[in-house]
Amino acid sequence: EELLAVEAESERGNAAAIITKELEQRGITVLDLYPILKEAGEHSSVFYGRVAHLNRHGNEIVANAFVEWIRESEPID
Repeated sequence: EELLAVEAESERGNAAAIITKELEQRGITVLDLYPILKEAGEHSSVFYGRVAHLNRHGNEIVANAFVEWIRESEPID
């Protein structure tokens, strides 16, 4: 896989879909960062080498995604 040389996206997608479905059934909102990091990684690396540690650019992408997600979320009562 292009992000970290892991299994194909279909396998990751199946696991992510199962986990996301379970969390959403429990009322837990999910922000899937995979597609965001994948898109950003097409332009510039988001990880340090081939380890699962975000570099500065990756951290900026994640931070911006969280800010946008929070802004779009409904307020908690």
